[in-house]
Amino acid sequence: MQTNKLCLKKTATLSVPLVGSRLLHATNDFINMIIIAKLGVDALAAGSLIASTSATILLVSWATLFSVAVVTGYAYGAKQLSEVCKILKSGCALALAIGICASIVMWNANHILALFRQPQNSIALAMPYFHVLAWGIVPSLICVCFNEFAIGISKTYLVIIWRLISTPINIFLSYGLVLGKFGLPKIGIMGAALGYTLTYWGLAIAIFVYFSYAKNYRIYCFGSSCCTYQYIKKLFTIGWPISIQLGAIMASYTAFSYMMGWLGKPALAACQIISQYATIVAMIPYGISQTSSALTSQAFGINKKDIHSAGFAGIYLGATIVLVLSLVYWLAPRTLISVYLNINDPHNALVISLAILFLYVNAAGQIFDAISVCTLGALRGLHDTKIPMVISIAASWFVSIPIAYVLTFKFNLIFGINLGFALGSVLSSICLVTRFKKIMRKM
Repeated sequence: MQTNKLCLKKTATLSVPLVGSRLLHATNDFINMIIIAKLGVDALAAGSLIASTSATILLVSWATLFSVAVVTGYAYGAKQLSEVCKILKSGCALALAIGICASIVMWNANHILALFRQPQNSIALAMPYFHVLAWGIVPSLICVCFNEFAIGISKTYLVIIWRLISTPINIFLSYGLVLGKFGLPKIGIMGAALGYTLTYWGLAIAIFVYFSYAKNYRIYCFGSSCCTYQYIKKLFTIGWPISIQLGAIMASYTAFSYMMGWLGKPALAACQIISQYATIVAMIPYGISQTSSALTSQAFGINKKDIHSAGFAGIYLGATIVLVLSLVYWLAPRTLISVYLNINDPHNALVISLAILFLYVNAAGQIFDAISVCTLGALRGLHDTKIPMVISIAASWFVSIPIAYVLTFKFNLIFGINLGFALGSVLSSICLVTRFKKIMRKM
């Protein structure tokens, strides 16, 4: 019992900076989209394509490097300092390779948009953004590598410090370059991309300088150990299933939006409202999941008997916090909706009633989604990523989407889409927790 309490306390303490960092990242993207919207409707339409396309490319690229925290945590827990140095340098080498590939994809994003028959005028407006952001992908991956390394050695406070420094700089540059403020040239949508790119390059250089001169960290940059093919291969082997899994989940969310669109504008508007809250709430279990990965991996390297406590601490913590937030969904739905709509306007009555219904169902779904996400983190700490990837993809594409479609369009259940995705989350959480327990029994 004492071990469980200590694990819960440690997980909570280390998760706070990561959750805060994720919330700052989401806020940064939200503000940048508001800045682009000031250029007009055409720019806002292009901004929608920019947000979905660039977020997918970046997330899929970044996710592969989530393995750095896991592999680092194991070596750090086992007190293998020379191996920790090799992992950081191997992670940077992998980041460079992935970054070059992702930059090529970003540069040619117009072909992706044309394939999905997006408006040509919106593609034309978006292309300068993609071309500029392509130059910022490599430094962004270097930043992710150092972030994951910091998580692996339990220095999560570094992650939020870097985010607190970079977020205001990015907003300042984007606002100035997009709208021509603070004496900066007005270059429109491309200014937001340039703001990101300059911020990523500046942050990557600043982090490297900090690690090079800080007394406690310079050994990791200038130790005698070099990157190795074995660690590059290991990082990629553990990381690519994470990348595929997150990419597939993002694609399922897109399918969710498309199906809501088939129900008409009121349903789509209600979906947009609940999606905003769902995104904010989701930052919490995702931050806890990263902590769980590192702590479980460290326990794996130190003493296998503590793995169970380290893994379930994250699961309990994530589920409990989301449960409390879900109570707000159930007890004060109209208050939440009033942030976006005038709840006293009769014209909004249909959207409000749908949004309330969707919030009720999503509240339950997000609890099980939190369990899934935190369990994925614990499994990741055990270097188990391939089977969890299959479980997540199967739950999303072979359970959630088919059930959502049948309930909504065959049985005319208006909240069928939300219920379908909630049922998929329930199944995913059961399978993932069962797998974690099975691995524990084997150990």
